Amino acid sequence: MPKLHNSYDVKQFFIKVKLSPNSYNLYFQLGQCFMNCGEQKKAFRACRKGIEYAGYIPNVIHDWAKKMLKSGLLAESHELFRLALCQASNDPEICVGLGEVLGNMGNSCERDAMMRIADSMTRVKQPVLANHQLETYTTLADFLFRQRRFDEVKRICQLGLKLDPNSKKFNDLLRSLPD
Repeated sequence: MPKLHNSYDVKQFFIKVKLSPNSYNLYFQLGQCFMNCGEQKKAFRACRKGIEYAGYIPNVIHDWAKKMLKSGLLAESHELFRLALCQASNDPEICVGLGEVLGNMGNSCERDAMMRIADSMTRVKQPVLANHQLETYTTLADFLFRQRRFDEVKRICQLGLKLDPNSKKFNDLLRSLPD
């Protein structure tokens, strides 16, 4: 049986998973072992399963997103940072991490918007959006709309509408989204 990392082998993990199929900790351990052996894609699948069973805890997702970024898995890291941001939309560290991934992927416009949002959150030290952030969210929503990333547009518009329920721009964008 091939060794994953020191005393762990594939068979041992699969037996444990069969005995406790909903144990997020086992999936995280398996993911870490795969990471240690350079099997990043397998590590991502294991950690994704662990995140699902753990109940989408933002700091756990954020930690795995950073691990994926460090391993050079930009698409996987991007997915996890976005998932973390959905769970904790007021965390500037997640915004900075997502901005870093976006920069590495060549999305400078979106990266800059995320960095401005993170900077603004940190500067004003408040867990909710401030009125001066509406322009940044409008820019980001427009950019994502042009890329046809409608789920993300919807979330950003909903955040903006919490601050300004009468915003014509956010309401128009929401109305123009496909069903």
